[in-house]
Amino acid sequence: MHRANTIPSNQNLKIQKVRVKESLKTNGYPMRFIENTIQSRSIQHSNKPKPAGIAVIPYVQGVSDKIKRVLMQSNVKTVFKPINTLKSVFKKPKDRPPEEKITGIVYKVECKDCNFAYVGISKRCWASRSVEIIVLFTIFTQGFSLKWG
Repeated sequence: MHRANTIPSNQNLKIQKVRVKESLKTNGYPMRFIENTIQSRSIQHSNKPKPAGIAVIPYVQGVSDKIKRVLMQSNVKTVFKPINTLKSVFKKPKDRPPEEKITGIVYKVECKDCNFAYVGISKRCWASRSVEIIVLFTIFTQGFSLKWG
């Protein structure tokens, strides 16, 4: 009935009401139920003026209801939202892994003796990659040549 009541034309409203009655009757609804439903929906639709505005306020017991009553007098619809949500209580639902276990890292290794620096990206965790880097730089400082990529 909501759809039928929102159609702007009165002629279409009558046609839609007849369609709804026939559909409900075909599906086995009692005539008294159909008439009561149509009547109550029509009264609800015609008696409700559109709100002048909507106010979204946090719900505080004892205070919010009073504000709602005051706003209702000015034809303002009031919607309450909770202060505490699960998202605000659980900021980070997962535990962060320790730094040495984080993958996808960018790292920079600088030589203490010269201006050489190496910047790398690893898909593996720092704990496994750092051991390899230490071995490589030990070999490099002993005079072996390394060929990169």
